[in-house]
Amino acid sequence: MNNQYIQKFKDAINNSKKHDLDIPESAMNGLCEKILTDDIATDVANAFSQAFKGWSNDDFVGQCLKSHIIFQPYIEKLIGRPVTFTVGFIEGDTQNYFEFSEDDVRKWISDGIHQEDTRLHSWLTLPSGEILDLAFMPTFAKINKMDIPRGSMIADYSCNLNGMEYIPMYLGLGFLKKIGALKVELIYE
Repeated sequence: MNNQYIQKFKDAINNSKKHDLDIPESAMNGLCEKILTDDIATDVANAFSQAFKGWSNDDFVGQCLKSHIIFQPYIEKLIGRPVTFTVGFIEGDTQNYFEFSEDDVRKWISDGIHQEDTRLHSWLTLPSGEILDLAFMPTFAKINKMDIPRGSMIADYSCNLNGMEYIPMYLGLGFLKKIGALKVELIYE
């Protein structure tokens, strides 16, 4: 278990409350034991394949919001518990990825976020405190011209990741709505 991540997760609950955002019920539930065990790895891979038929690694580059919104119901069905859509950044040993500040958030709330602003990252936090990030690996690989297998993802406790730590800042889709990053499209046939 990652006590440091859990404390930052609690801070993200407070950040969300400070901006009058609804806190997802999943964020308020107690922690459970490790979920992403070797026994469930094949099931996660199958759920991934079902959710993202036809997607290549390139389709995940810069698409953390979309990919996690799509995958959230699949992983919830698989584990039988709600997970929390989480927005934040990643601290690395040599650099931080997608880092944003409270000043950025205030500006996004007043003016809306612009598509070219890449300082926003999301992932799913499981009830165990584990991270499930579908977009970071393909994005990092593309930027660094690396080949990785399709479906490469971060799936572990933040404390087990070498050289990087996930920093949750806000919880739930309400944050995306508030900053204008989530638009609803109605399609009529």
